[in-house]
Amino acid sequence: MLTWAGFLGRLLEFVLAKIGDQPCELDPDDRKLAAVAFLRLHDALAKVEALVRWCLRESMPFRTGEKQRLYRTAYASMAFSASSAYTELTKAVQLLHPVLAKYDPRLGWLLMGKGRPRGRLITSSFLSPMRFDLVPAETAVFAIGYTVPSEDLLRDDLCQRYETALKKACEASPDKVPWAMLYWERDFLLEIVEGALVNGVIEAHRLDQVQELALSLETQVAILTAACETLREFIRQRFSLEDLFHVNLYHAITF
Repeated sequence: MLTWAGFLGRLLEFVLAKIGDQPCELDPDDRKLAAVAFLRLHDALAKVEALVRWCLRESMPFRTGEKQRLYRTAYASMAFSASSAYTELTKAVQLLHPVLAKYDPRLGWLLMGKGRPRGRLITSSFLSPMRFDLVPAETAVFAIGYTVPSEDLLRDDLCQRYETALKKACEASPDKVPWAMLYWERDFLLEIVEGALVNGVIEAHRLDQVQELALSLETQVAILTAACETLREFIRQRFSLEDLFHVNLYHAITF
């Protein structure tokens, strides 16, 4: 997932821009839950950012000629941390989903996944194709398998794609989100990710492959860093410290 930092940053910026376009008064319980959801999202994305910087730092000696190849121990640990970050971000997105629906049902639709929910929202599985792990290698000490977003996706207008897809989903009821949307049989974000991912492999001794990924990560981490700063400012402006008290993952409890 660390190789998708740029797309995650773009997606976060899009969501915050949409929320900023419209005022929304949440009741105290929903406000507390929203505060926790955005804080969890920030912490999860901050870990992704840290992983990207770790990856760039670890590859630097090889890229500058100080070492002859990459070394397995560091990247095995990195892959394990990436798996942990994936789990944490998945939980944060699931917690955020009903919060976005409170702000605007149309925005909640952005995170809808396939299926027929029974009393709860089904969240998109768009994170699942974001891969970074060790893979078998025949001609190298070890290799890293990963996926990255295409350059076209990073430049794409996510807002326009969202509005076009949402219009199709709502065409039967243009003034409100129809009940039928809860049974939407497509996963908007997953389709975007699967349609624009690029598979890559890095062999431990291949400098050209390392340089190619490093160039992509250097561009992407700047996007995520800026988005996380925007999220921090959003949390400061929209919520108070009291909003984070007496809250669990499932219910906000006002005392």
